[in-house]
Amino acid sequence: MDAGVADEAIEQGRTATQVDPHSALAFSAYAWLLHHNSIGVDYGKGYNYEASLAAYRRAIELNPNDLSIRQSLSDSLRFDLDGLEYGPAAHLDLAIDALRYIQAHQRPVTPDVANNLVIDLFRANRYPEVIQEADRYARSPTPVLDGAYLAATAITESPSAALA
Repeated sequence: MDAGVADEAIEQGRTATQVDPHSALAFSAYAWLLHHNSIGVDYGKGYNYEASLAAYRRAIELNPNDLSIRQSLSDSLRFDLDGLEYGPAAHLDLAIDALRYIQAHQRPVTPDVANNLVIDLFRANRYPEVIQEADRYARSPTPVLDGAYLAATAITESPSAALA
């Protein structure tokens, strides 16, 4: 989004949700617009955190089977009110819940869902679950899964165990 047009775009998004209050797409697009600040910075200082989350939740209510909306909500939940990813007030448990829902319903599970889940679990200090998730995807490892597995193993067992 270009700087200077963010406020106008947000207003257009709001209008779209009023014109078609049953459109998950309108609410999802509006949520995306809301997590940009007035100069177009994604999760930038001054973005409308609560309204963005509310719009994503409304989109999910309208279309609970759209996993991409759930993934967008999960992405937003990793940020806090100040736009800090994995900040102290981020809602990681809710982000993890959304990713677990996607994992249960997506076939095959895409690497970005698997990667985001282990990163969120790691950042939430839920190391045994990191190991469990990395083991789940052992047939299709990614550098993220491998790294999270090694780090979680080193934390929960020992550095030697991670390297074994």
